[in-house]
Amino acid sequence: MENSEPSSRMYEAKPGTTVGTVTLMAAGDLCPADHYFTLGHGFADPTKVEEGLGALAPLLRRADLAIANLECPLSRVTVARESYEQKAFRGSPVVAPIIRKGGVALLCVANNHVLQHGKAAFDETLDSLVQAGIQPVGNSAEGHAINPIFRNVANLNLGFIAVSLVPDKRHNTREVTYDKPEVAQLADCVRTVAATVDHLIVSIHWGTEGPAIPSSAEISLGRHLIESGASVILGHHSHVVRPVEPWGNGLIFYSLGNLLFDLEWSPQYSLGVVAEIRLGPKGSRVSWDLHFCKCRGGKIHVLNSADNKAAVERLETLKRFMDAESPEGIDATHDRAERSIEKELQLRKMFFFLRNFFKGNAIGKACFLFHKLLR
Repeated sequence: MENSEPSSRMYEAKPGTTVGTVTLMAAGDLCPADHYFTLGHGFADPTKVEEGLGALAPLLRRADLAIANLECPLSRVTVARESYEQKAFRGSPVVAPIIRKGGVALLCVANNHVLQHGKAAFDETLDSLVQAGIQPVGNSAEGHAINPIFRNVANLNLGFIAVSLVPDKRHNTREVTYDKPEVAQLADCVRTVAATVDHLIVSIHWGTEGPAIPSSAEISLGRHLIESGASVILGHHSHVVRPVEPWGNGLIFYSLGNLLFDLEWSPQYSLGVVAEIRLGPKGSRVSWDLHFCKCRGGKIHVLNSADNKAAVERLETLKRFMDAESPEGIDATHDRAERSIEKELQLRKMFFFLRNFFKGNAIGKACFLFHKLLR
């Protein structure tokens, strides 16, 4: 499909400033690994990762910086016991240079899957990223709940923070080595770091999976962080694309959806967006474009102009709903959607699992199903 001509949103800059000095490309969840349902035929194959990201490379490389969320460790080791657990949500270190070649320079590592295979796997992930020339964001420094990263680009000082606010019940270690602060700690850190940089970008793993709108708590937190000094909020974890909200001089992307993830049983989960964000001098507002992409059949397709425009319009419709509703109404709609999607996904996941059972590692899938039924 041909590249899109994205819908553009431009803010007016303050007098005497120039907008668009630094271009940041921000993408969603990147999981170069197999899911339990795609054991043996998912994105654990490095050639699939290379082919998938290759479709986005021209877009990502034209940015000064590109950032995404790494949703799994890249490691040769695991502390998991069951064979299917050892293979699921674990990518190979060899994909780190592939990701860098694709144009991604920063990867957020604060999320609920990154410690799924233990601390040694997490440490190897960090080493692999650094060796490939990728800056990890969100790995805790000793004695700190949040570890900011700083870059100077085109004489602009940029700060990056990545945190997870999602409960982590999967990791196989008691030690949490990614940034997982309390909300009050996060707000204090944003206020402190924002005072020292021209722009602060905050990546947050938050909320629940599925609903197309955030909860009122996410909306409140996102706005509070912008008011505390952040320029951009990059949301992850819902696996669906959610609306963009201008707030003050900043922008809140409530969720960028999935970039490269084999959750193909859901059309919603197959859609992601690359946000092209242009940052000017400190205090200026921001311009942005949205480039929608679809991850299907082990490939990433950039939507054409018409499809991209339709996707943008759907987000704008959701944003108008958010603007018109009370916090209580937003939460009621969010909760209903979560329940409805959970039922729908159970059916979709079951059909996908059965249809692809003999594809890839059927023995591993059978073990997964057996243990699932026992539980």
